[in-house]
Amino acid sequence: MKTLSSLVVLTSNSLFGSGISYAATILLAREIGPEKFGEYSYILLLGALITIFVNYSTDTTASVQFSRGYNLKRVVSSVYSVRAIAFLVLLLVAIVVSLSDWVIGIGLIAVTLPALNTGFIFELQSRNNIYSVIFLAERTIFAFLIVFILFTDWMVVDVIEVILILLISSVISLSIQYRLHYQVLGKVRIKLDLLMQVVKENTFLVLTSIATFGYGGLSRLILENNLGKEQLGIYSAVWQLIMLITIFSAQVSKIWRIRFATALSEKKLTAVVSQLRDYVLYSSFPICIFSIIFFIMSENIILVLFGEQYRNAVYVAPWVCIYFLVINLDSLSAILWTNSGSRKEYFLITITWSITLVFVLLSMSEKYTLHDYAAAVVLTHFLSVMTLLARQVNVVVTTCRANSGVAV
Repeated sequence: MKTLSSLVVLTSNSLFGSGISYAATILLAREIGPEKFGEYSYILLLGALITIFVNYSTDTTASVQFSRGYNLKRVVSSVYSVRAIAFLVLLLVAIVVSLSDWVIGIGLIAVTLPALNTGFIFELQSRNNIYSVIFLAERTIFAFLIVFILFTDWMVVDVIEVILILLISSVISLSIQYRLHYQVLGKVRIKLDLLMQVVKENTFLVLTSIATFGYGGLSRLILENNLGKEQLGIYSAVWQLIMLITIFSAQVSKIWRIRFATALSEKKLTAVVSQLRDYVLYSSFPICIFSIIFFIMSENIILVLFGEQYRNAVYVAPWVCIYFLVINLDSLSAILWTNSGSRKEYFLITITWSITLVFVLLSMSEKYTLHDYAAAVVLTHFLSVMTLLARQVNVVVTTCRANSGVAV
């Protein structure tokens, strides 16, 4: 019941916040049109790619370090030894980029700034509910400011205004987080040895994240190159729905990361199976229900939300429904591989399927449709996740049976 209660609070806050933000994004997409929305999406994609390097998978491995017995001060220092230095490098890159395109330069900072969050500290302190409230407030501020400029004559809405609003909401959110954790953050020490340790341990996870970026990120950059920013805008509009599931899965992961880390460190198969059962019941099953409902009503939902100028997004919807579940299972796979198994093997499996997708997409020309791009992304990612889960199940079962003395 405690799991269900925590999940309800986290899910309610994250989905409500995401829903408000998504509603504002829908209004924005309708107002500025596919072309400018495609430009905005392009900046978000570049920022998401850079965020991988700033974060350096520290959000997922902080719980692993903590489960090993490292104290909170050391874990936090390790995380920010990487994030702070990486963000400083980003600032230099953004300054250089701004010389030729200042909108993209500011956009990279705005999109990447949330990587400096303290969400992992809330997780380690079992205060995820508080972080979900801050996330809700951040998304509400973003949505309010977007709606404000859309429905007043205060300014002409363009991409730069949206980027600045994103930057403002992120700064407010980080200010609240840092105020709540000022005692912990005041003890942080940026150390080169901690930086090098994180780089050594997390490099394959980062490479895996880059490979995974190929599905939702690089695929859209290739689409933009082949079909243009207008088609990217249409494709990205319906892809925003996937972000809702991604955020939901991220909140779910915060509950199960430490639980799986503990169960896998104990090497008890019954404990691992128990966590898997709860994950499927409280996470995968609700997403299946949501996918079915969305599939039945997808055309009406998309046309009502975005209008006729986004009609081509209707043809992407069936694949989006399948992708909801793929993302959920991918989150489970990431939790398992982070805590058990070879991270090098994890990377090699992921990059193999990601490269396969890139070759498929690059072979496509302007004659292919948004439906074709969506099908290639979803099917390839599905095969990747199934390969990872099958391999991880074998690793976990073998390890747990060996620990209990059962013949394998």
